[in-house]
Amino acid sequence: MYFSTTDDGIELEKIKDDLTYLHNCYVEMLREIGEEEVAGAIEEGHHSKTNSEKISKAFSLYFQFITIVEENAAIQLRRKLEDEHGLSRISGLWGKTLQNLDDQKVSETEILQELPNIKIEPVLTAHPTESKRSTVIDQLRSIYLLMVKRENQMWTENEQDQLRDEIITAMERLWNTGQVFLQKPSIQDELRNIMHYLSNVFPKVLPMLDQRLREAWESAGFNPDLLNDYRKFPKVGFGNWV
Repeated sequence: MYFSTTDDGIELEKIKDDLTYLHNCYVEMLREIGEEEVAGAIEEGHHSKTNSEKISKAFSLYFQFITIVEENAAIQLRRKLEDEHGLSRISGLWGKTLQNLDDQKVSETEILQELPNIKIEPVLTAHPTESKRSTVIDQLRSIYLLMVKRENQMWTENEQDQLRDEIITAMERLWNTGQVFLQKPSIQDELRNIMHYLSNVFPKVLPMLDQRLREAWESAGFNPDLLNDYRKFPKVGFGNWV
């Protein structure tokens, strides 16, 4: 068992605990489906000379689980910093940006005049070496949400066991699903991937971005009533390379 390096500000014990938890779930799942040698390789933390394809697949998935833990830890750190020091603590976000403008004596009226002129346009594509199947993305997201859910101290022992079973089930689904497209994605594959984000991801995320701007605006001491009109917000559009 090994742990990846992390930011000094993140609680290392929590990261170790989460990694150990997912590690044990993963090994248990592999043994349950009869992949004893693969489970042993994960436990030892290195490749075996035999069944290299399966073991490479196993470690590829394992690194995805490490990423889940690191992302959760980073989000927890951001929340902790914002809770202790305010929304202006994190560089690159609305809170810090609006606070800097206020410090430079830029008025809220001037900021409001410029906000609608800001346009953000994420460009969606499906690179052949990086494209994950939407089913894989869904299962990784499911494991992430279950790990967040696990942090709640209210669960009974039986409910905790149920959460663990759900994580193991999601891991088994991932094991049985190809992680990436083995061939260059077709146009239909790319369109399907883009539609997944446009239909399932962005409709949930965009209102959250608007709310973050409102919270940062009020935290900076500006009049919240001035942001009641959606036409005063930055514009978001979407491009694609399909």
